[in-house]
Amino acid sequence: MAFNPKSISRRTRKLVAWLAAAVLFYTYWFFSFAAIIRHVAVKELSEQLGREVSIRQVKLNPYDFSTTICGLMIKDHDGQPFLSWMKFM
Repeated sequence: MAFNPKSISRRTRKLVAWLAAAVLFYTYWFFSFAAIIRHVAVKELSEQLGREVSIRQVKLNPYDFSTTICGLMIKDHDGQPFLSWMKFM
């Protein structure tokens, strides 16, 4: 017996389409949101501190609502590292 897509009701097909769209949207939003946080944090911290700030990576975990910042470095006015963390949770 072969699978026949016509045997699935219209309501079920709409539901599957909406769920697929929601999963794609959530995945895109989740991965782009970490990049936006990283960009804004570097910009704002640099302005507020008057020093060069770099962040290697921002990780978001939606399951336990946590954020991890990897590779945070704040440089002194002469360009030497002033303060740095490998991981900041």
